Amino acid sequence: MLKEKVKFASNFITILLLLAILFAYAMFQGGFVSWFLFYSFLPIFLYQMLFLLYPWKKWKITRKISSPIIHSGGDITVILHLERKFPFPLHYLIVEEVFPSSLHRYDFGQKKYQWMNQENRVDREMKAVIFPWFRRKLKVSYTMKHIPRGEHKLNVVRIKTGDVFGLVKKECFFSVENSLVAYPSTLPVQLQHISLRYDTGNKLAAMKAVSNSNIVGGVRDYAPGDRFSWIDWKQTAKKNSMMTKEFEQERNAAALIVLNNCGKGLENANAYEATVEMTLTLLEKMAKESQEASFLSVGGAGEIAYFPKNRSRTLNKGIQKYLTNVYPANGESFGEQLKKVSAKLSQSNLVILITTNIDPYLAETLEQTMTNANQVGLILIQGKKMLTDDVRSHIEQLKRLGAGVCILTEQQLVRNPIEVTFYETVH
Repeated sequence: MLKEKVKFASNFITILLLLAILFAYAMFQGGFVSWFLFYSFLPIFLYQMLFLLYPWKKWKITRKISSPIIHSGGDITVILHLERKFPFPLHYLIVEEVFPSSLHRYDFGQKKYQWMNQENRVDREMKAVIFPWFRRKLKVSYTMKHIPRGEHKLNVVRIKTGDVFGLVKKECFFSVENSLVAYPSTLPVQLQHISLRYDTGNKLAAMKAVSNSNIVGGVRDYAPGDRFSWIDWKQTAKKNSMMTKEFEQERNAAALIVLNNCGKGLENANAYEATVEMTLTLLEKMAKESQEASFLSVGGAGEIAYFPKNRSRTLNKGIQKYLTNVYPANGESFGEQLKKVSAKLSQSNLVILITTNIDPYLAETLEQTMTNANQVGLILIQGKKMLTDDVRSHIEQLKRLGAGVCILTEQQLVRNPIEVTFYETVH
């Protein structure tokens, strides 16, 4: 598909007018000089007319991307190939990549959290000037740096050109479709402890995989990552299918990671990106440690995405794809939306909420949920200047309910590793 913008009528009239002026000058002035100027202009006139009528439909433009699938913050090399069949002389070409709105951001990896409260919008552009003359094949390469999270569509290449004298200018749009996927990156996180809530008080316990209990509670289908010693050979022979022992402690070790996608209070784009990366990091870490974890995403517009626990030691690809394209939606607050999914919260022994804001409804919802959940932790990611007195008051209220709270500001997010502790006091 090709779109060409050129003021054909005005350019055509301009060229004819110049020719008419020179002809009139030669007729009235006479002499060798005047007619020499007129005949000297005829080749230029012929070139201008041919340039004006020059078709772009037979141009073929392709785009090659070095790595169509990367992680956010990475760089790629893009090569534009321009090919034409007829070598019409062109003085210059301005080749421009028309970037979609999703690429008008920079992702500097973990360094971006230094500027937690700053707007992350840039006008990403790429323009290259080449001088093709009679060449049929042209090539333009550039590096696209600091690619943000998301699935990006590169659809349009714009070409501008003109004649030597600047009398005729053309602007053409070529449809060249390519996809670029930037998965969210993980953070260097070190999990410490989470505050456990018991009837007799609070107790600190390590958040580790608990599948090494020796109390067998049943059997289940074999999953990749299970130890060879866990196989129940009797049940395997009976059912003619590989069966694995399920331990009592393993049954109750399921964790639930909840991500806040409610647009209310999510004005800080960098803080929201940190919640997405923290969610992916925790899920991957739990999968590697063979701790069963499910994932719940709650959006302000009532959008709820749930991914059940995965028994394998690799992350569910559906979660990675979802986190690549997710963005907050306006609507009800996080606390109000959690009430609608309270049943899923109460089914897990460990519930970790990841959010950039705390609203008054959140404490009320957790107070009802924590009667059933053994452990509840909240990771609050926000700029230090945004931790107002109201936010601190809500945090203290959650702590009085027995929830473990971890606050991560720009000071903690730039560290390597980032320590996630749920008994941290508010500074």
